[in-house]
Formats: sequence, structure tokens, C-alpha cells
Amino acid sequence: MKLGLTSKLIILASLLALGVLLDVLASLLYGNELPLISIAFYVLAPLPIMFCGGESNDFMQEPRFGSKQAAYFLSGIMLVSSIAFPSVLAHNDVIKTEACILSVVGGGIILVTTGIVSRLFTTREYDDYQEF
Repeated sequence: MKLGLTSKLIILASLLALGVLLDVLASLLYGNELPLISIAFYVLAPLPIMFCGGESNDFMQEPRFGSKQAAYFLSGIMLVSSIAFPSVLAHNDVIKTEACILSVVGGGIILVTTGIVSRLFTTREYDDYQEF
């Protein structure tokens, strides 16, 4: 049975909600709000790629290879920081180890879900703008 686009989006939205729920539970269950900072990393990570890493469709404009690589580098730093931040907090006994595990598992689910979404919408099957 092949899933349609709507079914895929519902599954991915559920996975994303589960990841955010695990991050929120890491903060609420153990009485420390610091694991919530990792959610800011997930929100800020795609911004460098959106601002300076996108493909240019203008044939008169030079390709910006340096800015695209810098955008990937900055996004990678933020994604690694989203996993490393709770780990460093747990290592220094600022948060409990269980909160770190919940935050890292939630972050992993969020990262995998965003990767699947970006892969889903960059395939030619769902790309309606190629005709213009």
C-alpha cells in the first residue's frame, strides 16, 4: 500500500510533535527549564541555509559557493549544539541524566523528521514549480 502525500504529512507532523513533547517533558518532569534551550537550536538551524544557502535562479547572478558552504557550516554547528548542549549540562550536573536522554532522543526525532520532510519536498514527484 502506497501512502499519499497527506498521510505522509500526518505521520511526519506526529513525529515532530513527539520530538517536541520529549523536549518539553525533559524540562517539566525534572524541574529545570534549561533543556528547552535546545528547541531554539532546532528553530535557528535552518535559517543560515534559508538566507544565504539557497540556489539562485537568476542567470545573471554569479553563484555564491562560499556563502552556501558557510550556511551549511553554521547550520551544522547549530545542529551539533542541539545535541551537545543537553549533554554538557548533564555532564556538569546542571540537569539530570534522564532529562538529557529525553532531550537528545527528542532532538534526534526532530532532526530525522526535518530531514525526511526536506527529502520529501525536494523530490521531483511533488515539485510543481519546475513547470514554470
